[in-house]
Amino acid sequence: MLNEVKLALRISKENNQFDTELTDLISAARNDLITAGVKSEIANSDSNILAKQAIIFYCKATFGFDNQDAGRFNNLYIDKKNTLAMYGGEADEI
Repeated sequence: MLNEVKLALRISKENNQFDTELTDLISAARNDLITAGVKSEIANSDSNILAKQAIIFYCKATFGFDNQDAGRFNNLYIDKKNTLAMYGGEADEI
């Protein structure tokens, strides 16, 4: 998941300067999904496309200091989180 998040943030996978921060953000996103009612096996899955998108949106919303798109990505994250929570994240694609 780390490399996919780095790609979404336009960080090369060879650049490990932000790995700890990004790993923490991925964990925070997974925990937030679980708190919202998404089953832990879905929130912690790297194969559920909706969970992956939610985690990427969360990271894009919260990474960096001067992020002009943070609000837009936060709204996208909330939409994905709500969709996953509504269905419990049981299906790979809803």
